[in-house]
Amino acid sequence: MVKRNWPPDEGFSGYFHTDRPAEDAELTHVDPGTPGGEYLRRFWQPVAMAREVDDMPLRLRLLGEDLVLFRDGGGRWGLVHRNCVHRRAPLEYARPEARGLRRCYHGGLFDVDGTLIEAPLEPADSKLPGSLCQPAYPVQEHRGLIFAYLGPPADRPPFPIFDTYEIPGGEMVPFAIDIECNWLQITENSIDPSHTVYLHTRSYGTQFFDTWGEAPLLEFHERNHGFMFTSTRRVGDHVWIRSQDLLLPNMTQGGTVSTGDGKTPSAPLPAAAIRAGRCRWTRPIRGSWVGAISTTFPIPSRKAWTIPP
Repeated sequence: MVKRNWPPDEGFSGYFHTDRPAEDAELTHVDPGTPGGEYLRRFWQPVAMAREVDDMPLRLRLLGEDLVLFRDGGGRWGLVHRNCVHRRAPLEYARPEARGLRRCYHGGLFDVDGTLIEAPLEPADSKLPGSLCQPAYPVQEHRGLIFAYLGPPADRPPFPIFDTYEIPGGEMVPFAIDIECNWLQITENSIDPSHTVYLHTRSYGTQFFDTWGEAPLLEFHERNHGFMFTSTRRVGDHVWIRSQDLLLPNMTQGGTVSTGDGKTPSAPLPAAAIRAGRCRWTRPIRGSWVGAISTTFPIPSRKAWTIPP
């Protein structure tokens, strides 16, 4: 490509801006074996909402892998590679049973850890049960969300429980959105407090509260797990401070926007109103697609509000 020198002080300079910057593949590519993918696999990642899974398995993609999520008759969750280890049959057509997942092709029964526990078409003395495994990952359900750990088994960390999950009198309401961009773009958006002034207020009308249209004083605070920012606005005789946490690598906890208008709250402020109003995980699907899985914390006086689909 011809290198074009850009005169920085001239208008109508489109010709000098046609080169596209290279993607930062080291961070944004998340397939197995990539630096970004291996990094993200060291953490528990959100997989789906529990309500998405009925009596049939759910096909999904996470970190560049095609997977199947299911819940057996005993209420246990399993997450396995989509294609059967035997003949590559797609396991979204398998059948959950009292214990595990039964293949639709040859009837083998896999436990939630991937172990083959029944092979009904094999001889009675077959050594396949107990020795053959479907690739599987550990799964954890918490407050309506399903999480999985896709990293090396020896490095699996404890499943994290944050105090914001246990706000007295509150409830957690999960929702999910898929977006055509990489995980880093959405994570960056979550920790950019400046965009709320125009995108959410001045450009196309108020989406939250009019006071968001006032440019805030911003401060960023580095912490052991990432960092947090505070955005401070003066509202009449009051100072309104909103905070947001980034918990590396891809979780943010945003200050509530569901109570108060920056001037006078419409109900007495309980603990939930001054804590995180939403947790959001940027779920890496593949390099160019991401799913944002969130859970909101409506307070008791706001249970009648419309919940995002």
